[in-house]
Amino acid sequence: MNRVDKYSDYSVEDLKNKLREESLPYAILMMQIQGDFNFGTVVRNCNAFKAREAYYFGPKKKWDRRAAIGSYHTLNVNWIKEGEIERVKELRSLYPNFVALDIIPGRSISMEEYKWKKGTLIFLGEEQRGLSEEFLNLCDDIIHIPQGGSVRSINVGTASGIAMHNFMSNYKV
Repeated sequence: MNRVDKYSDYSVEDLKNKLREESLPYAILMMQIQGDFNFGTVVRNCNAFKAREAYYFGPKKKWDRRAAIGSYHTLNVNWIKEGEIERVKELRSLYPNFVALDIIPGRSISMEEYKWKKGTLIFLGEEQRGLSEEFLNLCDDIIHIPQGGSVRSINVGTASGIAMHNFMSNYKV
């Protein structure tokens, strides 16, 4: 596992507990992320930007862990089977603020204007289809990352890092 020096002497279990203790009050929910690189990047970003945990909604799958560089050892990645939308709704008890990260003209607001709240669950969708309407309707807010180029969106792994960094930098207790 690729660790910073201050954690080099920690056992995996001690490190997992320490990171949980230092985590910020938010988590990530991925919906049907197909690419292993994107999946691993989201998991790695959760570690880098102090997310409490991650959820994956969709068919359970094996994934190439190389992009996560060992961070999956210290982060709970919870699987929610496709169709178990009630399990997603139950997450409100832990994360009362559901926020979708998706570009929807006229419906989403710029991340630059967004005020993060304690207990946020950030929803990330598969790149081609985005989040389902059912998931969007569960969310309290829909935000997007302002962009200036000609491409409609950026890759979900990259977008997750930008959103998590924004949460970590702007969340106020």
